[in-house]
Amino acid sequence: MIFSRLPRAEIILTFSTDAAINYISTLDDDPRWRKPFESLGLPKERIDKMQEEKQENKDWRQLIQFGLHQDICLQSGAKFYTPFFIASEKSNRSYWLVHLSNHEKARDVMTELHWGLKNYFSHYGGPGLWMFGYDPMKDTGITGQHELFGETEYSFDEAAKERTQHAIIEQLPKLIYEFPDGIRYLELYRRVANTTPATSEHIKEIAALLLEAKELEARGPNNEHRRSRIEKNDILRYPRQTTLFGNFGLSDIIRSRDGKKICRRNYSFLKR
Repeated sequence: MIFSRLPRAEIILTFSTDAAINYISTLDDDPRWRKPFESLGLPKERIDKMQEEKQENKDWRQLIQFGLHQDICLQSGAKFYTPFFIASEKSNRSYWLVHLSNHEKARDVMTELHWGLKNYFSHYGGPGLWMFGYDPMKDTGITGQHELFGETEYSFDEAAKERTQHAIIEQLPKLIYEFPDGIRYLELYRRVANTTPATSEHIKEIAALLLEAKELEARGPNNEHRRSRIEKNDILRYPRQTTLFGNFGLSDIIRSRDGKKICRRNYSFLKR
């Protein structure tokens, strides 16, 4: 209702994680709370085990973030959101802060705020373009190894930025490859905004590295050729002529402007 009347509004919701866990724990077999988690592919026995452990199991924070973020967005009518946590240095309590808006710029500014405040916020998903997703082979309750979603707690610090760069440089070419005629950068960002902890500038920086390495093509609104800087209305396209390494699915090393190695990419996705 708010967004239909005030399309440029922004809403910030803050939930006590402990209160949410307590509430969910009282619902037992009520399908209203089980459905979002089952939709992730989480086995019933895993949910039952977590139900028994309640607050002692930190996986609840991951489940709240992974299982409920879409429902909140859908119920609110917002097009964009950030579902990250406020990290407390003084206690084990945490709060879930959800920012809702109808404009990708508002979402990007909020994400920049998370990065600016660094360790005051945390995230339990992946670092790349698709941060949500349950993998049963990485579930401690099933395999006895690793984290529930294959990631440790993610703070918005320099180490997290490096992980984000590594993931995006691997994922971005694959995404652009799905659009043979190219995709406008702004449209690409709108597609991934809700599923990445990265800012738009982070993605542009990686796109610029790929551009300089000739692993990406970019054209401006007047068909001008971009060489180093990506603008929001530029059309991004995977090169029609790929490298010898790409054709054989081998690895290539992309280096940043100062010569520092940041990632080793695999091009096997080009094979048909």
